[in-house]
Amino acid sequence: MDLERLTAADVCPICGGIGWVLDSADGRKLAHPCVCRASEAARARLSAAGIPERYRDCTLDNFSDNHASLTRAKTLAREFVDAYPAVDADSFSWGRRAAARRISRARCCRSS
Repeated sequence: MDLERLTAADVCPICGGIGWVLDSADGRKLAHPCVCRASEAARARLSAAGIPERYRDCTLDNFSDNHASLTRAKTLAREFVDAYPAVDADSFSWGRRAAARRISRARCCRSS
């Protein structure tokens, strides 16, 4: 997150933008992660995935599988998402074309 571009609306009202919440329990101060950290982490992962803007709204649910090979690809992608993280990513075939890999990655990221 670019700290120079933050506005008051961007700052979490729970933690004040630091990502941690301080609580007192049994006379001790304890810090625990704020809920805003999860959403920020999700945004960071999506950004790091390198998914082009045009594919960011793609999901497995809105994938048009109007051909037998596409139906099989969608089934494999759904099985991968459902089994994640207990899958061997090296054994999962994304296909040969870079565009197909980007689309599949976008759909799987949005479906999980």
